[in-house]
Amino acid sequence: MADPFLDCKINVLGTLNLLEAALLNNVSNFIFAFSIVKDEIETTEEMIDKVRNIL
Repeated sequence: MADPFLDCKINVLGTLNLLEAALLNNVSNFIFAFSIVKDEIETTEEMIDKVRNIL
């Protein structure tokens, strides 16, 4: 991450813009999702195991 403050600013302001647009258009549900970049990539099996542990 070259500039974490810029990344944060983009994410926060982008989310606020989406929320404002949702309010202006009477949207009753808003799904918030995010992603994280990791140095290591998990295998599909590891990801499935994590989901199973959550459920």
